[in-house]
Amino acid sequence: LEWKMQFVTQKISAISDPKIKLIYWSTLAMLLISFIVGLYTNPSWMDMDVAVGNIQIDVEGAASATYQYGAEGSQPSSWQWTSTVTYDAKGLRVPNEEVNSIFLATWLSPHRPQHRGVDVYCGDPTKSCRSDKDCHDKHSSFFGEDLNICVDFYCLIRGWCPIQFPTSFRSIDNVDKFELFIKAVVTFPSFEALRRNYDSSMNKVRALNTFTVMDILEEAGVDSYQDIQDKGAVISMTINFDCMHHWPSCNPSYTFQQLDNDFGFSFLYNVYTPPIVLNEYLLPESRTTFEYRGIRIVLSISGGMHRFNGVGLLLSFGSFIGLLAVATQITDFVLLNIHPNREDFVFSKYRFLEHDRTIDFVDKELLKHLTRLGYY
Repeated sequence: LEWKMQFVTQKISAISDPKIKLIYWSTLAMLLISFIVGLYTNPSWMDMDVAVGNIQIDVEGAASATYQYGAEGSQPSSWQWTSTVTYDAKGLRVPNEEVNSIFLATWLSPHRPQHRGVDVYCGDPTKSCRSDKDCHDKHSSFFGEDLNICVDFYCLIRGWCPIQFPTSFRSIDNVDKFELFIKAVVTFPSFEALRRNYDSSMNKVRALNTFTVMDILEEAGVDSYQDIQDKGAVISMTINFDCMHHWPSCNPSYTFQQLDNDFGFSFLYNVYTPPIVLNEYLLPESRTTFEYRGIRIVLSISGGMHRFNGVGLLLSFGSFIGLLAVATQITDFVLLNIHPNREDFVFSKYRFLEHDRTIDFVDKELLKHLTRLGYY
């Protein structure tokens, strides 16, 4: 109990050793530099408002595809005719507008046009037959309503006819050279501030608001356009606004990541034509299906705006003042444990003032410390 009631005071000793002074002032300088750098790189002492924004994407460019095709209904293995077709950026952007994303086709396959109506029917290629009875015994059709009638060795169905079938496979070149103009506008509601990555003249600046498709692929880790041309890719593009309230402009930074794990991206897209009445005839509803593979870029906005906060700065400065004691502790540790004359500093450091026990306690403390240093 007596030991617990003791109070140990700090003793200040003046040391003239140049090396000790160098350690002390170097430590103080390092702490000061760390504090200043921390204020700039980690402005948690400031007020912050989260960015809320919108993105608009314009795309320009021209591409072409040379492909093989054959007679209607022929198998791909028998295609021998060759053709070349050109595309502009609008023709390969499907759909024409999306919210904060864009898809550009790098491969496509148009299918045979199909019709649907009460008197439109065709054979199901997955249900072969020799008689109507075979149609009753087989599975239900995946493509439409079963009529359970066998014609030309196939069971008839009523639905979209003829059954979906590709007419060509087209790998599209030069999509990697398409240019994207990305216009990002962000607001900071609490601060009533607005920032954007373009000026009033809509000037295009490379790597700030203008990218080629190949630029984005390379940033996402794709080595060449041919690696994803026939399968597609999904790329995440994050626009980060890290702004200061007292700066009138704020240029964002960009991060890119491939999300599809090299699996690719594809989908089917249908173009419909409604039923048309022509004189006394009713033309059935029709559609053309396209299979698309390509690059889907998903864009998002992150970041925020910081504003000066005097209270936060004072709190940070107070923490820094307390941190200055580290310099004294480091210097003290060197003096008592590493310095060649450490035993002299030990004798001058420890003092204990209490009724009638000064000498006895000093002797015990010195013996304990000198024993730890290896002198006894």
